[in-house]
Amino acid sequence: MNPAHPTAWLVLTLTAGAISVIFPHGATAFPNARGPYFTTIEGPDTVTAGEVSEFTCTAECSPECTYTWSVDGHTNTSPTITLRTRGLTSTVEMECTSLNPASGKTSSMKKSLRVENPVSVRPAAGEEPSLNQSFHLTCVGFAQMSTIEWYKDSDILVMDAQTTLSADNTTLSFSSLLPSHSGLYRCVPSKGDTVIVSVGYLLTCGPYFTKIEGPDTVTAGEASEFTCTAECSPECTYTWSVDGQTNTSPTIIVTPSGLTSTVEMKCTSLNPASGKTSSMKKSPRVENPVSVRPAAGEEPSLNQSFHLTCVGFAQMSTIKWYKDSDILVMDAQTTLSADNTTLSFSSLLPSHSGLYRCVPSKGDTRIVSVGYLLTYGPLSVTISGPDTVEVGTEYTFVCESNCEIPCDIYWTFRQGFPSGRYIQRRTVINWTPDTPNRDQLFACVVENTYASAMATKLVRVVEKPEEKVKPESGCMALQPTTTLGLMLCMALLFLWGW
Repeated sequence: MNPAHPTAWLVLTLTAGAISVIFPHGATAFPNARGPYFTTIEGPDTVTAGEVSEFTCTAECSPECTYTWSVDGHTNTSPTITLRTRGLTSTVEMECTSLNPASGKTSSMKKSLRVENPVSVRPAAGEEPSLNQSFHLTCVGFAQMSTIEWYKDSDILVMDAQTTLSADNTTLSFSSLLPSHSGLYRCVPSKGDTVIVSVGYLLTCGPYFTKIEGPDTVTAGEASEFTCTAECSPECTYTWSVDGQTNTSPTIIVTPSGLTSTVEMKCTSLNPASGKTSSMKKSPRVENPVSVRPAAGEEPSLNQSFHLTCVGFAQMSTIKWYKDSDILVMDAQTTLSADNTTLSFSSLLPSHSGLYRCVPSKGDTRIVSVGYLLTYGPLSVTISGPDTVEVGTEYTFVCESNCEIPCDIYWTFRQGFPSGRYIQRRTVINWTPDTPNRDQLFACVVENTYASAMATKLVRVVEKPEEKVKPESGCMALQPTTTLGLMLCMALLFLWGW
C-alpha cells in the first residue's frame, strides 16, 4: 500500500438506519417541518493513529434529518461513523451536514482532529548525518505489528549498495551516506487492516565546510572569479554579499574599482530541505595601480604653486578628478592639463585642502585612484606654563598650535579637573590651585578635517613657603628695656642682615 495516495490511508465505517413515514389519507406531507438547528459533532478532539474512534452527528430537526459526512475528501451518509487514521497527517478535517428532507434546509458543523502518532523514525543516539559516513535510522513506537515496510519521499524504499535492513526490518543502515540518500524516511508497520505511517525523518547533510575559492589579492579594474562550495545534501543554494551588494550563484565575478583597500565578501550556503545555513567571509586585498602624486620635490604651502599628477593608468580614454568624494569644482587658482592628467594650483588657499583622486575609465572599466591628502604640514601643539605651582597663586597656561587651516582646539582633563579657581578662554587657562601635594595633568587637543595632535603637561602643586620673621618683630618680642636687652636686639639685627 503506497502512502503517496491519501485514499489508501483512511478507513471509514458508516452505520446507517432506515426512516419510514406514513401520512394520513389526504394530509399534506410535513406541514410543520422545522430545523435543522444546532448541528453538533460528538466525539474526541484527539485520535491515535491505528486506533478506532467513533463520531456522531446530531441536530434538532422535524421530520428527522439525514446526515452526510465529509472526512478528508471522503463522503458517507450516516448519523454515526467510525474513524481509524493511519498517521500520514497530523490532523483530520471532518464536516457533517444535516438535511431536513421536507424543507430541504441544511446545517453544517466542522471539526478538526489532532492525530497522535506513536510510531516514528529516529537516528541512532548521538549520530548526525554526514556525507561519506555511516548512519542508522530506527523505527520505534510500534507494538504487535507483523510487518514493517520503509518509504522514502512517499515511495517504497529502493535499496542500494550502501543501505541494509536489520532482520526484523526495524533498523535501516547506511554504510556511507551519499547525496542521493537525502529525503524523508518513514516506516510503515502493519497487522491485518491496521496500518500506521510513522512520523518521518528528513535526512539531510550539511551544509558543512562552506568555503570561498578565489585569490587573496585582486587588482583594481581587473575581473576576478570567486566560487562558494559546501558539503551539502541535497545540493545547497548560495547567496553572496559583496560590499553590500547581493547575488545568488555559486560563482561570481568581482571587478574592484579601487575605492577601498579590501573587498568584503560573504557567502552563505543554504540546505533547501532542512533550512540550515553556513557562512564564510573573505577580504581580498585590492592592489591599485593608479594614484595621485605631487610633482617631484614639491611640498604644499599656502600661497605657493603646487601640482598633482594622475599616474599608473593605461589604455584609459577619460580621466575625471574628485575632491572629498565629489566631482572637483575648478576655481581661479586651479587648471587641468590638456589630457587631464595633471592638476595645477597657481596659489594654494586654505579651501584647497582635501583628499584628491583621479578616476580614469574606459567603457565599463573604471578605477578610483589611491588618493592624495592635501594639507599644509603636520599639526603640532604645545602647552606653555610652569611645571611647579604654589597654592594660592594664579598661573597662566596657553595651548599653542600651528594650524594653517581651521582647527578645533579644546582642553581635556583625563585624570581629574583642576582644584581651585579656574578660568578658561579657549586656548588660555588661568588657574589658582588650592590643594597642595598633588599632580595636575593638562592636555590640549588640536584637530582639523585631516589630522589631530595632542600635547600634555604635568604640573606639581606645592605649599607656599612661610615668610621670614622680621628682626623688629623679634626685638619687640624681647622688649629691650635694659642695656643687655638692647645688645641682644642688635645681635639679632646683625644675624638677619638688617
